[in-house]
Amino acid sequence: MNPFRLLLAGIVVLAPAIHAFGQEKLDTSLPVVELNGLTWLANNFAGTTYLNGDPIPQAVSVEEWIDCADKGRGCWCYYENDASNSFGPSYGYTGAAEPGSFGVLYNGHALLDPRGFGLPGFRLPTDSEYNALIPLGSTVLKSTTGWTTLQAYYEGCQCTGYSLAGNNQSGFNAKGSGYRERKDMYDYEGVFHDGFERAVYWCRLTPNVSQQLIIFGIDGYENNQFWEAEPRTTPLLGNGYAVRLVRVK
Repeated sequence: MNPFRLLLAGIVVLAPAIHAFGQEKLDTSLPVVELNGLTWLANNFAGTTYLNGDPIPQAVSVEEWIDCADKGRGCWCYYENDASNSFGPSYGYTGAAEPGSFGVLYNGHALLDPRGFGLPGFRLPTDSEYNALIPLGSTVLKSTTGWTTLQAYYEGCQCTGYSLAGNNQSGFNAKGSGYRERKDMYDYEGVFHDGFERAVYWCRLTPNVSQQLIIFGIDGYENNQFWEAEPRTTPLLGNGYAVRLVRVK
């Protein structure tokens, strides 16, 4: 099947607002998009409680992030601990939040917590479901905002003024949400990387009951360059990545 025809089949719809985490019902609808036969959240997730209502701790300092990672506790943070990079702790927020609108970043322990993560009626996508988006191409998956405009020489190309944003024709609305590491290759701890430049999401190995988490990424610098979700990319559970959810059929 022509991938572009699949793309044109992507329709943004509004799901009825629902209760989540024991919070009050929001007075807005939940933006979703239909792609490849699945109903995806059209924004990054930003909930701050487990399904039973218990809070997911926010880890601001490096020490807090490392402590949660090393003790196997779930936590979340804003990219660079800056709330302006996020919708804030409200899963159904549909307003325009600039410059990032990234949702929040979660460590892997939060996703595997037995109290339940996400939204009622939704689940974490699998690696195969993310990889099925690749034929659509990164340009049509990326949002028109939330990506940087290059202001410097980059890898042999004078790229000043070049935007990494896409056209979002799919409605998937991927933002350059970046990620946070427990420890990077240079042994720096709790550091943030690639905000406004790459979108990196948690996912499960197929089938979706798997407890093994891996990542899928969209690279802003190279058109149609993806971090394909494969077992070899299994990250540390102490790292923080963005989350999308799909509706349970």
